[in-house]
Amino acid sequence: MTEPAHVIAFDAAKIAPRITETSDPTIVDTPYRAQSWRHFEAPDRAALAGIWEAEPHLERCRCDYDELCHILEGTVRLTDKAGHSRVFVAGETFVVSAGFEGTWENLTPVRKVFFILGRP
Repeated sequence: MTEPAHVIAFDAAKIAPRITETSDPTIVDTPYRAQSWRHFEAPDRAALAGIWEAEPHLERCRCDYDELCHILEGTVRLTDKAGHSRVFVAGETFVVSAGFEGTWENLTPVRKVFFILGRP
């Protein structure tokens, strides 16, 4: 069956995951491994979308892009530089907008759908 033009299904079986390991102690509390499946990339618009999953960790963030997140599995806590925090669980959706400074913490293994919009 042929897919409709300009419609992209997030079928992880069709693409290989990108595996990254982050270990810089200035960024993370403990090294962690993540996998992502990039189903949509539009570099001319600085857009990227897919599925991301990672082990529990705490990462210091300074976002220069907007990211829509929908948590599929797990629990995350975002804390801004002023110390205000919010926990998100599976089924919840949120945006981390450009300018966010703080921490992203996977309290459990996490799997999310994401859409990133940067500055072209």
